[in-house]
Amino acid sequence: MLSYTPSLFSFTKSVRNGITPFTPVLSDCGRLYFYEPYDLTTYVTEFRNHFPQLTFQTIDAITTDCEVPTLIFEDCEAKAFQEEMPLFGCKDEDPHHVFYRQFPSVTKQFINVNGNEPRKGDSPNEYLDYEFEIPNEYQVKVSLNQLFLKDLILRGRDVSKRLTLAPVPLVFVHRENRGRGNKAVRYEVAAYFEGNVIRFLDLNKPIEREAFYEKMDSLGVDWDDCYDRLLAWYKKLNDEDLTTYDVAVGPGLFVNIEDTHEALLYEYDEILRRLDEYNQAYALDDLKLAPHYDVVMGDPALSESMLWMRGYIQKPKPLAKPKNRKHRDAVDLYYALQKYDTFLDELKSRYDSITFRDLTGDQILMERIRTIFDYKSGRGLRELYKAMGRFAGDREGDVIPVYQGIWYNPNDLRFVVGNVNSIEPVQARAYPVRQFTVYQGMDNFDILPLLDAMSVKFVRLNQYTVSPYYFHLIDIYIDNVLAHQKPSVIATSDESDMEDA
Repeated sequence: MLSYTPSLFSFTKSVRNGITPFTPVLSDCGRLYFYEPYDLTTYVTEFRNHFPQLTFQTIDAITTDCEVPTLIFEDCEAKAFQEEMPLFGCKDEDPHHVFYRQFPSVTKQFINVNGNEPRKGDSPNEYLDYEFEIPNEYQVKVSLNQLFLKDLILRGRDVSKRLTLAPVPLVFVHRENRGRGNKAVRYEVAAYFEGNVIRFLDLNKPIEREAFYEKMDSLGVDWDDCYDRLLAWYKKLNDEDLTTYDVAVGPGLFVNIEDTHEALLYEYDEILRRLDEYNQAYALDDLKLAPHYDVVMGDPALSESMLWMRGYIQKPKPLAKPKNRKHRDAVDLYYALQKYDTFLDELKSRYDSITFRDLTGDQILMERIRTIFDYKSGRGLRELYKAMGRFAGDREGDVIPVYQGIWYNPNDLRFVVGNVNSIEPVQARAYPVRQFTVYQGMDNFDILPLLDAMSVKFVRLNQYTVSPYYFHLIDIYIDNVLAHQKPSVIATSDESDMEDA
């Protein structure tokens, strides 16, 4: 064990061995189906390279009796069909709705090969004008991990052949609300292992809820009593009904995973450094961006040399026009950086040097800068500098984190899920502190198996998950089974009970 003492409380880092990334080991084949204009065979090689133990079979159509996992390539995402978006009102429906309605029992995973972000006001042609790109390693692994987890659940596969952790003798219960107003639906699901197969109970169905209570009785747990105590604790905080929870139940054991409403703070020295960076005066040449186009762009396929090879930026006249929107945006950014640097040269007559705070705080200067960049890409000046590792906000969540791994306090069962690797360059937000609260059976509670279940790397690829992964299996069950059935319970119209979980 390793120990560390931060300002809030003492933690111990779990260094349990034997936790490896999920690797699918299906003996039967996966199937690939195509829903967009490029030749499907061009994608298959990438999947075979990463998963040589699998056999991939391409198919022309899906049938209702399909019993093998199916990967569906598409060139659109659900957001594109929303109001004011490019595909709103199109004759062809969102393929997700079509396939889930027509083939509810088929194990399927979608992978979007259209790199364009759907934007309000774009036409269907603009959105669907995209360049052929092979899915990268991250996309391949994420899509197949999810596909095989879905197959494990929908087909009742033997989990010992799929997962790196042995099944635990616990029942995991999750509740959440989805939707708003009259469309709000409450899901409440229990999951447990029967041998090496995971089973689910939809607690909104009377028969399955009765089976759940029988299981609680067999474990020696008074569910209603423990739930009332749990509800009382939440009402003490916000005086509302309990709309979401994650509970683990075992023999004589009832444990809830709760937020402590605390978070680990950023490094104070780093915050001071950022404040100094904002207030430090720089020569205007030191603030230029055009020489750093490749870093700011962040896409090797659209580097300055690639733009040159494609004939987009030759002087005095380009040899070719950008072939799609991604290329147009890259060329626009390239020339905007040139104009911005010219603007900085103009400022030399007024400033020998300038701080970033003064540059961005002067309304007249910022109006000119906004004209240069037009901000069509949604990237402001600060975002462009942040891509170079400069002028990150002093209160933003991307301060270098102090803690890595899974840290926990064995005394009060608080824990923090950090990074798998050593220090990461970007942290999305301060690490939230959570805790296991034992309402029954403290003497029977072993925290380590649940910490191990957060150290798997297939839920968030190559990162730990923030709760035991068994709850992610419940999410998959809701998304792929219950969400496509007629709702059993409609939540009340009380707005306080309508928040998405």
